[in-house]
Amino acid sequence: MKSKYWLDLKHFRPLNLQKIFGDHPPPIAEIASVSFGTINGNCVCVMISLLRQMTDLHYRAYIQSFPTTYDLMDFLMEILCVFRDLVQRNVYPQDWLEMIMVQNCVILRALRFFASTIHECFSSPFEQQLWNNFFHCAISFLTQESLQLDNFSISKRNKIISRYKDMRRETGFEIRSMWFKLGVNKIKFIPQLVGPILEMTLIPEIELRKATIPIFFDMMHHEYIQPIPNSHLIQGNFNEFENEMITQLDMLIEGGRGDEQYMELFTETMGHLCEGNATMCELGLQFVGTIHNLLERLLVYRTIMMDDVREHRMSCIVNLLDFYHEINRQEMYIRYLNKLYGLHLACDNFTEAAHTLILYAKLLQWSDKELDPMLLSSIHRDARTHRELKERLYYDIISNFDKGKMWEKGIELCEELCKLYKEEMFDYVSLSNILKRQAGLYDCIMKQMRPEPEYFRVGYFGGGFPSFLQNKVFIYRGKEYERLADFNARMQTLFPHAELMRTLDHPSQDVLESEKQYLQINAVSPVMETKSQFAGRYISDQILRYYKVNEVQQFTYSRRKEDGSGDVTNMWLERTYMTTSYPLPGIVGWFLVMDFKTISVSPIENAIETMEEKNKNLKSLIDQHRQDSSLRSDPLGMQLNGIVDPAVSGGIANYKEFYIGEFNHDLQTRLRAATTDQVSLVRDGLLVHKSKAPEALQPFHSHMEQRFTQMCNMIEREYGIKVAEKGFLGATLRRNQSLPSTSSSRVSDLSVASLVTNQDNGWRSYKPQRPTTVSPASGPNNTPRNNSLATRSQSVWVKDKSNSSSSSGTKEKSGSSSSLSLSKVSTLSTLKKRVSQVTEQFGSNADLSHRNSLESAPQQLSHPPIELSEQLTPKRPLRPDADQRRPSRPPSGTSQASLSGSRAKSGSANSIASSHSGGTYPSRNSADVGDDLMNNVATTPEEPPPLPEKHHSYGDIMMGAGFGLGDVSFRRASSVSQAGNRQK
Repeated sequence: MKSKYWLDLKHFRPLNLQKIFGDHPPPIAEIASVSFGTINGNCVCVMISLLRQMTDLHYRAYIQSFPTTYDLMDFLMEILCVFRDLVQRNVYPQDWLEMIMVQNCVILRALRFFASTIHECFSSPFEQQLWNNFFHCAISFLTQESLQLDNFSISKRNKIISRYKDMRRETGFEIRSMWFKLGVNKIKFIPQLVGPILEMTLIPEIELRKATIPIFFDMMHHEYIQPIPNSHLIQGNFNEFENEMITQLDMLIEGGRGDEQYMELFTETMGHLCEGNATMCELGLQFVGTIHNLLERLLVYRTIMMDDVREHRMSCIVNLLDFYHEINRQEMYIRYLNKLYGLHLACDNFTEAAHTLILYAKLLQWSDKELDPMLLSSIHRDARTHRELKERLYYDIISNFDKGKMWEKGIELCEELCKLYKEEMFDYVSLSNILKRQAGLYDCIMKQMRPEPEYFRVGYFGGGFPSFLQNKVFIYRGKEYERLADFNARMQTLFPHAELMRTLDHPSQDVLESEKQYLQINAVSPVMETKSQFAGRYISDQILRYYKVNEVQQFTYSRRKEDGSGDVTNMWLERTYMTTSYPLPGIVGWFLVMDFKTISVSPIENAIETMEEKNKNLKSLIDQHRQDSSLRSDPLGMQLNGIVDPAVSGGIANYKEFYIGEFNHDLQTRLRAATTDQVSLVRDGLLVHKSKAPEALQPFHSHMEQRFTQMCNMIEREYGIKVAEKGFLGATLRRNQSLPSTSSSRVSDLSVASLVTNQDNGWRSYKPQRPTTVSPASGPNNTPRNNSLATRSQSVWVKDKSNSSSSSGTKEKSGSSSSLSLSKVSTLSTLKKRVSQVTEQFGSNADLSHRNSLESAPQQLSHPPIELSEQLTPKRPLRPDADQRRPSRPPSGTSQASLSGSRAKSGSANSIASSHSGGTYPSRNSADVGDDLMNNVATTPEEPPPLPEKHHSYGDIMMGAGFGLGDVSFRRASSVSQAGNRQK
């Protein structure tokens, strides 16, 4: 009977299995891949049954039957491979749990016997491959799916443990024993066995973890004390072990292995072992801390990856990127850069995608060096050198910046490529192409409008948030046209169980330690960093607008101090400044706040900042309308009306105490300068609005002009600020040269002129002079200008007062041509008053040219007079005298229609002329005036002037029509007189 056993066992030696499978047997490794219904499945059953019947005596006798050590080693290596295939690709159906457990029990028993045989026979000389096969087979057996009891129900788990015990624990103990039997040969398995042993320790069985985690410390220590060849020194580090540990841990945790219990147990066990070793205590504890931080981030990342919220996944990836960058793990860093780039493209976050690729490109050089395997790109797989890959990445980055309307950042990369093509590669074809691309980006900056994003502060308080968010504050960059209400709704969608806090107070300790989620959200303003290259220069607002909301790292918000008073003169503010970890925008649209600073703002400082901010917004809106004539005038009109007619907020009247009270002199000076600046801006805005407002908005515009005039008078009367331009009251004349409303230049194009007397016709003529360009003074701050220091340009014609005096004789039925009527006297005096106003309006533009400069100071212009040599004559012949006029008159029924028609034509009248004593008014063309003075409102005198004599001609006199419909009516006195006589 005994000899029969030996004979049968010989047939199942792995080298003779072909005798059982036939003339064409499948490979040994494919036995387990065939289903149970085939001959291979039957043979596996026979083999397992034979092994099950064997005792230790049978195993020992069978091992001794091999004639040579080589034959024994060959048998052991192949039987271990068969066992490994059986547990990885089981031949039994998954629901045949009893058969699978019997097979595992038999294999475990065989592994124990083979382990002792390997230790006894192959330790000296040492057979590394055989030992390696044993470790991999045993670990594969331990990690197979059918032994993971945590995946079973409690009843099935208890049944398996009661009958077969927990075979994972017994296998782990055998592996641990074999590892420590290696002795000096351990270094041959470092770092190859780090991954498999780590996979074993991640099995959620507490006793198994406690038994196997110390293997890692033994690996660290053995590498640390490894002697340097040809030296008496030791290596003094365990870099190979550490690198492999981090790499394998990243892959295994992402694959679903490990938990927080393992993180805590690993930290505790390894920390205790490192503290007990004085040689590498410090270095070992540093490694343990690194693994703890990595495990913490990886576990959160694995949890978030199961969620569909891409923003959370981006945050986790950035968290890991920062970690791998700190420990200089380049291959893992690139791996997560590619993941983040893919997420951004899926969300159309082109700006953030470009910034992500920049981090990748920074790892490369402008050289023809061959790429390392870790630097190979999954996007450009055919790139083989640093220069080739970096150049392609640059074009991808420029394209993404273009899509994200971050043209300034794209230009920076274009300049770098230009230098490369011009000075290093001498590739003029590529240089031409990139210069054209760069020119297109410059055109986009100046010609295209892009929305300015808003920024928001978000505080995550409470233990209910992920660890990378708990009790932290972030600054978020809003999406295009996203306002605070939209952002609140988006954040509550991401965190549906979070409670929105209604106060900006710092949360209490109870809130911070609670297990709930609390969100604290408010809008913040970016603080623009001063650019040295812009100092003392005229910079277009189209250029500055980018730097106001991009490449910013500091943000601020203010809130009122609780004093229970609504008076602005007692309103103190608490202002908070915050600094983020990186400038925005960046690789994500949000960054952690790293620093806080809080200051107090006095009421007068708040008033100054409010007015300066309003001036900045108004100026920006005016410039937009001048550059784009297609914009609607409604937003400009509403903003102007909010200044001149603040029905709710009270406007500038709230700050009366600051102008006349006792406050800091410098602050009062700033407030007065801001007030003067606002008056000039409002006037410019009204002129632009006048030229673009449709007929239906003309009454609204007239109302704003009235309120503006009242505001100017109030500023002079109550605040003592001299505002040279007092609105639009009085008769409105037009300029011979007009400033186009779409001009973006703030320097006036009007001629500076002086008035001289012409002896021939009694009229004053002008001497034009080209405007002078003013260079702003350099200074640390952009201080407001005082418009009163600028010389105003005169651009209308005014009759000399000495030649326009009129008598006040009584009206007679029979006309006398010796004197002018009171109507003409009143009109001319009003006309001269309006001359001053109109010229000051357009002359002030020279001073406004400072506003696009970051640093400027008020300067006074000087305009020497130059006399015109050309005589101005009316464009149409003078009216005939009364006795030369045709006696025919229109019927009385049409007199009113004629008068109305005369008013309608007055908006495009070609001249203002008068015929009396040889004197003439110079002709005027409305096309010369431009849209900025068209339809201005004239003021009706308090007493209507007397009607002129019906037998005398007084020329064309401009009569104010009041603010009824917002149109300026140019009436001829003779027509009015005729209409009045007909009515009589």
